[in-house]
Amino acid sequence: MASSYQYNMTNNTCLMLSDTSCEIIQACRRAVSILSMCCCLGMLLILVLFKKYKFMIHRLNMYLTTSVFFQALGFAVQDYKVVNNAQYDSHTHSVCIFEAWWLFYSNWVPFLFICCITFNIIYLILSHRSTARFEKYYLFISLALPGALSGLPFIMSSYGPAGLWCWIISKRDGETFVPGVTMSFVLYYGPLWIIIVAMVIGQVVTMRLHYKQTKKVLLCECHTQKVESFWTVEIKILLFLPWINILGVLFATLNRIRLATNSHLSEEANFFFWFMHAVTDPLHGTLYALVFVTAYSRFGVKQLKEALLQFCTNKTTVKDYPIVSVVDEDYDSSFKSEYVEKKDDG
Repeated sequence: MASSYQYNMTNNTCLMLSDTSCEIIQACRRAVSILSMCCCLGMLLILVLFKKYKFMIHRLNMYLTTSVFFQALGFAVQDYKVVNNAQYDSHTHSVCIFEAWWLFYSNWVPFLFICCITFNIIYLILSHRSTARFEKYYLFISLALPGALSGLPFIMSSYGPAGLWCWIISKRDGETFVPGVTMSFVLYYGPLWIIIVAMVIGQVVTMRLHYKQTKKVLLCECHTQKVESFWTVEIKILLFLPWINILGVLFATLNRIRLATNSHLSEEANFFFWFMHAVTDPLHGTLYALVFVTAYSRFGVKQLKEALLQFCTNKTTVKDYPIVSVVDEDYDSSFKSEYVEKKDDG
């Protein structure tokens, strides 16, 4: 075995855990990943059937769902036996580096899409103006920025075996690998928690301002009902998104801090941290599906059947689109035109 790969065996997590424990963690991680992938496919199907891709605010949901699917796919294909393999050679090392890079990149992309969706909702609630012009910037931030960040660990050869799977390494040759530990917290965990705190603060401020706005008298009762229906959906999403991020990175952060500080724990404690890290990492798709179902509860079985029939037969029926289409096209002009029509009718 080449000397450049010897550090892997000194970083063998399953020397601290039994093979059975490692297999249990791997199986649970893979099961949660597959569940998240199925939830993502279900959400994409609903968005396509109801033609929500026509509206920018729902295209953001499609982008997020697609990115979470590929994130869960990366979790599902990882195998601890790649890291803890006595035949760890140059080919296995290359596979490990690719898995580590993919995990880093695919974790950042959905997180940034969630940030963009949160900003988009806050902007809509506070300004009541179209955000369609921001779509290209959301895509650039969510796809290009992770690409740049994921390339930095290559500079110090920081990708490699990091416990039960491949990631930015925290140990090399049995000693703490300072550049790897620094990069994992400077490029990932540190910015994540700073952004999450900012999202929670923005959420609280937005809720207060929105509550004050709802006290104002609106022009037309018909428009009021549509707007309130739209804001109810978006506020539900806004309330849940930061907490999905918190649950997704909490145990991962605690586990990496424990590894970086060389905390010596019992096998039971090691198992607990690795298990919670393993099952909460790929949980984003399932949690986001729950938020999606809660927010868009009007999509019942009957509506799904009608949408599927319309999709298969290519028949068009006149439907009353929700206020989201108004917001996407031009909130101000649609608001005024609807008010004028109401006055003419009445």
